[in-house]
Amino acid sequence: ENGSVFNGYGGCINVSAATVSNCVIRGGAVTRGDTGNVGGAGVSLRSNAVLTHCYVTNNVVVGTSTGNGDNAGGAIFIHNNNKPVRILNTLVAGNRYVCTEGADAKSGSAGIFFGGANENSLVENCTIVANTVEGALSSDSAGLYCTSWSAVFRNNVIAGNFETAKGESGTYTSAKINTTNCTVVYCVTDDAEPLKANANCSVSTIDEMFKNFAKGNYSPKPKGALFDVGTTPSVLSAVDLTGKPRVMFA
Repeated sequence: ENGSVFNGYGGCINVSAATVSNCVIRGGAVTRGDTGNVGGAGVSLRSNAVLTHCYVTNNVVVGTSTGNGDNAGGAIFIHNNNKPVRILNTLVAGNRYVCTEGADAKSGSAGIFFGGANENSLVENCTIVANTVEGALSSDSAGLYCTSWSAVFRNNVIAGNFETAKGESGTYTSAKINTTNCTVVYCVTDDAEPLKANANCSVSTIDEMFKNFAKGNYSPKPKGALFDVGTTPSVLSAVDLTGKPRVMFA
């Protein structure tokens, strides 16, 4: 917790070809100056890295929209390379991306940000909630940003993410989910437009998804919108992050 990086990646954790498992990653920060690239206030991943069974919460990216470099935010940042990265069974909640000046930053996300190709990467059984973008961005997503060819998102909940952007040209708000060129299946969201054409995805409200969203309880609401939906992967842990059986039936 409470790691800090200036003009770099990985506020708390920065790994390549390694596994991060059963960790609480919180309070990390990355800050961008007038130039440079930044990302991964909580975790920075590249080259066959795996993040599994973790909480990634209350991390913040702070950047400007001026100068050279890419404002690539995200509590979790996946670098641009052709080697797959996996994020599994993880909660990404309460993270922030703040653009401090200017009307048009390049790109950013408060939750998960894919930096580029990342062929055959996988995000599965994750909950991406209550992340916020603050400031004017030209291409952003409060919850999930990915334009990576062949990346797969399966069995995820992406909801309750929020963004507000006020720049010189006025207020700008874009999609809370950006998954251009990606495969998205068996996901549930409260943002209908980005996922409406994806197979087996569904749309609901946060009140129907979670036990108590306002108080940070993101457990599925009994018999709610997350009950008995999705698909069971071939490899799945027996219990969830709270130690409860993952697969339950009425």
